[in-house]
Amino acid sequence: LVESSMGQRGEYTIIGSVSLKQVIYSEAAYANIALKKLIAESTRHNNRQTTLDIVLDVSQTYIYLLFAKNNLQIKNENIKATLQNFELAKAKEKSGEESVSDVNRWTTELNLGRMDLNDARAAFKASMYRLNELLDQPVGTN
Repeated sequence: LVESSMGQRGEYTIIGSVSLKQVIYSEAAYANIALKKLIAESTRHNNRQTTLDIVLDVSQTYIYLLFAKNNLQIKNENIKATLQNFELAKAKEKSGEESVSDVNRWTTELNLGRMDLNDARAAFKASMYRLNELLDQPVGTN
């Protein structure tokens, strides 16, 4: 064939085709895709915010629990000190060094301290229950 065509035709013939496709979206389709992306991103941020809110609540409650525990310890130490002063006042009253009014004063202080101790104990228990509630633990768990 090459010889008879005097070089006009090649020894091999290659045939090929190329096709090109382009998808054309409308403005509504682009807007829908953009809205879906924004909604998905908003959902991710809301989930993260919920997680961080839970962490914040648990952290604050734990700090309140530590504060209530320290307050309970302080009130307990105050009761011990008041009880020692009360016993000392009773001993001084028996020896005649002090009057009955001093014993009565320490009795009043002791009773007020016990009331404060009960309030501190209640605050500690309430903080402990709140923390267990947030952590989804049984109420009796320390």
